[in-house]
Amino acid sequence: MKLGSKFWFTIGLTLGIVINCFPLKAQVSEKGLPESFLVEHKSAVLIPAMKLDSVRIGKMLEEDKNFRIDNRYGVVRPCDIDIKKSGIRTEIQGKGTIWQYKIESENALSLGLFFKNYHLPPNAKVFIYNSSKTQLRGAFTHKNNNRRNLLPIAEFPGNHLVIEYFEPVSPQFSGELVLGSISQAYIDLKQIAGSRIGINCNAGADWQIVKHSVCMMTFHNFQNSYFCTGSLINNVKEDETPYFLTANHCVNSESTASTLITYFNFENSTCEASDAAFLQTLSGATFKAGSTDSDFSLLLLNEYPPDEYNPFYAGWDVSGDNPRSSASIHHPDGSPKSIAVAHNTSFSYPEKIQWFSEDRVLVSTTLPGTHWYSLFDEGLPESGSSGAPLFDQNQRIVGQLHGGVNAVLLFGKLSISWDFNIPENKQLAFWLDPMKTRKTINGIWKMPPRTNFRAELQEVCVDSPVQFFDRSTHKPTEWHWQIDPPTYSFANGT
Repeated sequence: MKLGSKFWFTIGLTLGIVINCFPLKAQVSEKGLPESFLVEHKSAVLIPAMKLDSVRIGKMLEEDKNFRIDNRYGVVRPCDIDIKKSGIRTEIQGKGTIWQYKIESENALSLGLFFKNYHLPPNAKVFIYNSSKTQLRGAFTHKNNNRRNLLPIAEFPGNHLVIEYFEPVSPQFSGELVLGSISQAYIDLKQIAGSRIGINCNAGADWQIVKHSVCMMTFHNFQNSYFCTGSLINNVKEDETPYFLTANHCVNSESTASTLITYFNFENSTCEASDAAFLQTLSGATFKAGSTDSDFSLLLLNEYPPDEYNPFYAGWDVSGDNPRSSASIHHPDGSPKSIAVAHNTSFSYPEKIQWFSEDRVLVSTTLPGTHWYSLFDEGLPESGSSGAPLFDQNQRIVGQLHGGVNAVLLFGKLSISWDFNIPENKQLAFWLDPMKTRKTINGIWKMPPRTNFRAELQEVCVDSPVQFFDRSTHKPTEWHWQIDPPTYSFANGT
């Protein structure tokens, strides 16, 4: 089975049907310029390069068509390139050292990078840019370090790029930067389009807050690159833990989750506009739970979405009650955010479903009552929409897209994903509400700062300072102090 490829399913005992299981820009970084941009070299530096084989675009597109692969967009080349060993080294007097290495492709439309060893000391920086210096990504710093020392980089436009690593004089430790794979795109994600209803059209007017929970996502299985859809989801602590819900047939392993790129706010500004941009992304995730019974996967993003992304952590309803109306916010074919609306009730699908891969291999059989059956009146999720949340009339998630045909779509029920399976790595409840205290919860949106100061002293002594420790949450930017009660007297009359 190819990740994210189209499946066949069989409904009941008699009907065989092809479905779109749709199986169916800058990452968090610091501003600044590469050191090489700031140094005047006496002569041009010859940067060593890896020249990739040409992508057989016609062959890949034909294969996608013949094998019904709807959400693949690139091919992946494994590699093992230590930037500090393979790149050209330049000393910058009094500041540190830079290493530069170039990736070149004959005809890729964009390039994606996956660092299999990324561990930087403070004040070290990684930049990605093109030869003309008109496109720049970074700086990536020690703040991008994570426990697995992995870092995927979102698609960089064009057929070449330069990796530049700067390490300061006397670093705390020697940084590590090893490239593990390169993705070459043969489809331009920004130019995919169709007759869809954009999220900022009239149909999306009532969904302008919850839309901020939904992201396009790209990932690879170290052979090919794919796109799907997913959403931030709230938990009972309401602590903005970046849990991310998607389809199991999209991401179902730790290795694939590590390559994840989530694209926030990839949408056109108006219904008529075509100005969506990859300006806000996060890199990497860990796999927490998943099951083929309802085709869900729960990931934990490696990075917290910054405030400027306006992240919304969607609420949920696991009661199993039929949604009286519904909507799905999604990224069809990896295109800008769209919406599909159903004004009618969604029903529990009463038959078992057999899911087949594109080469007719049985992948799984889901039981009766595990999926919502939705018939949309406006818009329609498509290939690449897999994992898109289904929201009920209260704008809470009740499922995620598994697949469908024409306007009839099947969403794995959140109530089944909740605790249908006992192991913690096959259910949602353990992660979102381990005590199972709630059946519903609303989303949270841009939590206001919460003041929390504490003092070590329980008694105030004359001429002794009182030191407060700030334990406030949600990033307050300024304080206004008010003494309560407002009337008081000074000790010793001073």
